[in-house]
Amino acid sequence: MEDHVFDAVSIPLQSKARFTASTTQPPANTPTHTRSTGVPDWPNQPRVTVIGDAAHSMTPAGGIGANTAVRDAALLGRLLVEAGGYREGITETYEREMRVYASEAVRSSYAGAKMQFGVHIDENSPRVHV
Repeated sequence: MEDHVFDAVSIPLQSKARFTASTTQPPANTPTHTRSTGVPDWPNQPRVTVIGDAAHSMTPAGGIGANTAVRDAALLGRLLVEAGGYREGITETYEREMRVYASEAVRSSYAGAKMQFGVHIDENSPRVHV
């Protein structure tokens, strides 16, 4: 594993990961990023959703990201069990509920990064496109 510096933060990257830093606008079909204010919005796909860092990437401050990913899995699992399996609207319900607690976690994560590492992340920070 090697370290790459981006926006004054040292980020360990897996050797297979390929990230490019860019301050350009994302393509038109890219989800609306709420960035440091929360979780991005994207069009719901009835049988496909995302959990963890795929939905809400965070700084390593406080280990909040891992806890939030586990909470995502628990919420999605509970919704599936309560419905007796897949039902129309489950992913939409999951995403709506997840955005509430995950947006707060993102804000806490970024506040922790500022407090612990002196890094400020906001809407004007450069984006990393994967």
